[in-house]
Amino acid sequence: RGVPKRAGGSGDLLVTVKVAVPPHLEGAAQEALEAYAIAERSSGFDPRAGWAGNR
Repeated sequence: RGVPKRAGGSGDLLVTVKVAVPPHLEGAAQEALEAYAIAERSSGFDPRAGWAGNR
């Protein structure tokens, strides 16, 4: 839930999540992370698309 609005209800809550990845990955872990990065870029997903603050 975001900050309460004057008219009632709650506003949007936008957060940033920082993920710590080990500086050196090997084998399957490195491949999995690279595959995820490729899938994320090609998905076209925009987490802010429906956010009212984008208007």
